[in-house]
Amino acid sequence: MSRSGPREKIWEGESHHLSDEEVLCVLLGVRPERGLARELLADFGTLREILAASPAQWKTYRGLGPTRMAQLLALKETTIRASQTHSPRASILSPELAAPLFESLRWADQELVMAAFLSSRKHLLRRQVIFKGSLDSSIACPREILRAALGANAASFILAHNHPSGSTEPSEEDVLITARLEWAGRTVGIPLIDHLIFSGSEKVFSFSEAGMLEVRA
Repeated sequence: MSRSGPREKIWEGESHHLSDEEVLCVLLGVRPERGLARELLADFGTLREILAASPAQWKTYRGLGPTRMAQLLALKETTIRASQTHSPRASILSPELAAPLFESLRWADQELVMAAFLSSRKHLLRRQVIFKGSLDSSIACPREILRAALGANAASFILAHNHPSGSTEPSEEDVLITARLEWAGRTVGIPLIDHLIFSGSEKVFSFSEAGMLEVRA
């Protein structure tokens, strides 16, 4: 294995040998001996949690000025866009295949409700933000969501929302709304096949995977 620095390892095709600290050093353009990358990892724990933080949290670190914060924001946006790249011919047949469609929810600093509308072959027709704000009975009207599904000519749909400052464990309200949407979807012939909950780096919660839906992908 090369004894070179992080940049040299990348050029020599040894990027898989880089530690998280070395990757962060290359990204920020700092030398390991400066300790900035080490300090960030010590405080946040992982690269994912560093990217999930806000600029307000980053700016307290000496050496992490506007340019380097912009680099982190650009990487964050790149990660979101790359994770959401989805072939229109790919069938979404499991929570693992559905989750990348909503990866941006991990990074959102406010609660968002999104839906993915699928064809009869489980191909993605449309993905859109449905609500901004908490998922509660006062706004999560099945009629509005199903109207969007009808507009997309969908055969089924997947719902997703995030818990910005909590776990992915569904609340009582989440369970209630999911039951309402599942019933309404079956009634009009556009079934809800999953409901996903995101929260930071935690594992995505899937109502389908947990056996909490009658119709599954």
